[in-house]
Amino acid sequence: MRKLTFIILAAIVSLAGCSTYRGSNGVTVSNGSTFAVMPFVNQSNTPLAAENVGTIICSELSAKNINYVAYESADEPKDLKSILDDSYTTRKANDWLKTVSHNYVISGSVDEWNYKAGLDGEPVVSVTIRIKDINGNVVYEKTGSRSGFGRESLNGAGQKVVENILSDINYSR
Repeated sequence: MRKLTFIILAAIVSLAGCSTYRGSNGVTVSNGSTFAVMPFVNQSNTPLAAENVGTIICSELSAKNINYVAYESADEPKDLKSILDDSYTTRKANDWLKTVSHNYVISGSVDEWNYKAGLDGEPVVSVTIRIKDINGNVVYEKTGSRSGFGRESLNGAGQKVVENILSDINYSR
């Protein structure tokens, strides 16, 4: 009987995937605050991973009825210099940030965004989200990592990580 219980418990844990979260406990913001979503830094080997995370963050904020404005890089020129210069988008986004009304800034990095090699091909994601107040002080920072299971999509695993991290935003009335 103990062996059967252990097998069932092991199956449940393996199906749930492994997740790890480290960082601040949460942040309390006033209701009606506006968040400016900055471009994330892509430190993974997957092209456009940072753009995927930015889209997921905007979707999660929208689902929570949180006001946000997001930097759009679609208008940026795609010449060789801007592509090779890693700080180009950051400089442009910082210029944009000065022109929009906001109370908090969301930024961060995508540290891992791919599938494990091998037969299982499980999705593996790691995202760091940082929230700064209007004065540039970091009020919240958390890193979340998740290794999903074989049939889970990469963006699905990423969405669970972002959703968990953003669940720490609390509102005061």
